[in-house]
Amino acid sequence: MRIPKSFRPVFLCAFVVAACSVADDTETSPEESGLVQFPATAFANAPLLTYGNTTQPIAYTQATGWRVVRWNGAAGDELVATIAPTTADRVARAYLVEQRGSQYVAILSGTQSIDGVVKAKLEKTQEYFIAFREYRRRNASFTVSLAKTAGLPTGCTGTPLLAQGVIDRTPQAAEPGLELSGTFQSSIRFCNAGSGCADPVTVKALTHDRLTSEYNGDGRVELLGGVSGNSWSLEHNATTGELAGKASVDTGGGYRKVSVDIKGAATTGCISFAGGTRVEVDALTYYDVSVTFTGSTPPVAPPRIAYPATPPPAECEGQPVIADEEVLARFPPSTSSVELGKSTSFVIDSQSCHPQTGCTPWRREVGVKYLDAWTMSVSAYLVSTSSLGIKLSGSYWGANNYGRYESLKLEESAELQDGFFTPAGSRDVLYGGADMAQTGSISDTHVFVRDVKLWTTTSSYSSLISTSRRYACVPIIAHP
Repeated sequence: MRIPKSFRPVFLCAFVVAACSVADDTETSPEESGLVQFPATAFANAPLLTYGNTTQPIAYTQATGWRVVRWNGAAGDELVATIAPTTADRVARAYLVEQRGSQYVAILSGTQSIDGVVKAKLEKTQEYFIAFREYRRRNASFTVSLAKTAGLPTGCTGTPLLAQGVIDRTPQAAEPGLELSGTFQSSIRFCNAGSGCADPVTVKALTHDRLTSEYNGDGRVELLGGVSGNSWSLEHNATTGELAGKASVDTGGGYRKVSVDIKGAATTGCISFAGGTRVEVDALTYYDVSVTFTGSTPPVAPPRIAYPATPPPAECEGQPVIADEEVLARFPPSTSSVELGKSTSFVIDSQSCHPQTGCTPWRREVGVKYLDAWTMSVSAYLVSTSSLGIKLSGSYWGANNYGRYESLKLEESAELQDGFFTPAGSRDVLYGGADMAQTGSISDTHVFVRDVKLWTTTSSYSSLISTSRRYACVPIIAHP
């Protein structure tokens, strides 16, 4: 069937710097050249996209025709738009489009894409569009991501690595960042206005670096590294993938360190930076210094595993408590107190979490090394003719922070009520910090003492959250 002429795309010659080109689309005829024109109806109510963001999935069918997103671009913007299918067997045909009068036409030779990636440098400040469909016109769903970049480093592939890309490549429960190996090279040439320049001295070495992040509201990320007397620090723009900072280069001789401005980019395939400077030593002599770094971006981390927010139960947790009368039955006749048991086994359950990368599994430490010399004794005593109390005694002998040995003894008392007690003093019998509230219970076989709240700490330089729960299960001496 012959397609009516009114439904065919119209081809126009562009006035932009790029030459006219044939849009490689099955709708074009071999004789025609120019830029594709799209029906204006496809652009009505197009969703607005901003740099650094991604749309929700957008469905395509032959009935819906071309799908469109729009954004406000500025002259000089260098961008990458990624039209990604939600299923692996689909691919997007996409064009960069602008409005000319009442017409919508594809612009800039080379920006049309059959792999879902559109790269361009914008010529004007105006509204721009990405028009896309499934390459073979099959039903499909796509997301559209838009990123600004100052251009990908030479030899680097992929799209700009933004904040989410760093998070996606970070191991579970770690502060967002990338571990990578790369090649650093510095070239230093010493010159004299009268005698000329010496041969460049080149230092080339493999280095292991970490792209760290401080996601403290502004998404700031830094690349820190150093090798062979050289060091560098760059800030990674979390919304464009650009890198900018300074390197400190060891020149040798009397003029030891030179500061070099460096720029680069992080992509899903490569992280790279470069820079150079001339340093005047005196009226006759100067250094020419240049540095480069290139490393492969790590792959996406394995899928995250969800771990529970509460620690696993203690071995004596959940046992039914015994009545005060059963505790009193353990008193030898005519006595006012009885030792219930002793324990040197302290347990710490701990978990580290990060709000963007998840949590580690719970880790259990039994017989904690720095508590090896810490002993807890539990005894019961008569408070009155009708009530009992529990006494917790702790003793410690070991080296303090100054290397001297110290002896420490703590005692806390609490009233026993229906099998439960809460140490009322200010001392910490679990040696976990004076601010740790504790509680206890008595079963037929154990006295269970634990922190009743989770201990959460965050540092000023990290978003990691460490949570721990301390406890001791003290076996009760057999009934006489």
